[in-house]
Amino acid sequence: MTVDREVVNDRTCARYLISENIKENVDFDLKKGIDSFMNKIFCGAEFAGSRGTMRLITSTMITHNPRFVTSENAWTVVAVKVGDVIFLSEKSKKYGIDDDLSSYSGFKFEQLITSDKPGGEAVIYVPVDNRPTFKKMMRSDLVSEGQSIGICCTADVDALDGDSSIELQTRPISRDFSFFPSLKMVLQAEFSDIDTTVIGWKTANHVLKKVTKIPISHFKPILNGADENSLSFLFTVLLFTKNIMASKAACEITYDPSKGAIEFNDFSKEESMNLLTPEFKKKFNL
Repeated sequence: MTVDREVVNDRTCARYLISENIKENVDFDLKKGIDSFMNKIFCGAEFAGSRGTMRLITSTMITHNPRFVTSENAWTVVAVKVGDVIFLSEKSKKYGIDDDLSSYSGFKFEQLITSDKPGGEAVIYVPVDNRPTFKKMMRSDLVSEGQSIGICCTADVDALDGDSSIELQTRPISRDFSFFPSLKMVLQAEFSDIDTTVIGWKTANHVLKKVTKIPISHFKPILNGADENSLSFLFTVLLFTKNIMASKAACEITYDPSKGAIEFNDFSKEESMNLLTPEFKKKFNL
């Protein structure tokens, strides 16, 4: 099978054993070429991670409230250097039954509003399945005071409308978009190059009542520049991380709401890959 997933009924893609290289004493660096490999894949970006992890860090400055400290807002992100790229991986969260129901209704909305081919029809009279998701990787630069940091984000693409990527979300019909939901929406779009969202408005019992298409620019006025301030905060956190990783293989970045501070703890090279979650390693093929 070729890299384009084409089946070829011959030995075109076969690889042949070099018997001379089977020996007791070998001294060959298996990391050889990783720097150029990483540079090619991530287009020169210094950081790589999921859109959700980038948004989590970015929104911390705005969501932090010293008068109402909530332990649920705490987070830990692991940074591991592979070649010249620093990978950011959020430590796993625990979810409850309410999250499961919200997730199912969200996936059901996607089932209703999308098809598997242009001009196709929705298939809604079957349970939500675990069909593969379409992802994209976006390369961008954070710029602050004349400095720039290249980042590469992976994001699920909920739907395509022509060549444009669309964000799909469900929301309680009794609640309009206030400040924080608007900030989340704008940051989600910022890290995935999306300019339009389709919202499914539902009751408390997860019954869909209406569907609207809204440009991302609609959510920006209420923020009064908070999104730009949040991106500046992300730049600062990444710059600190970059400086630490100049001499370290890995570090743990922790936000503790009770302290109102971001803490950095470095780790040895031997410990570094064990810090990443299995899901993250699979996503980035590490």
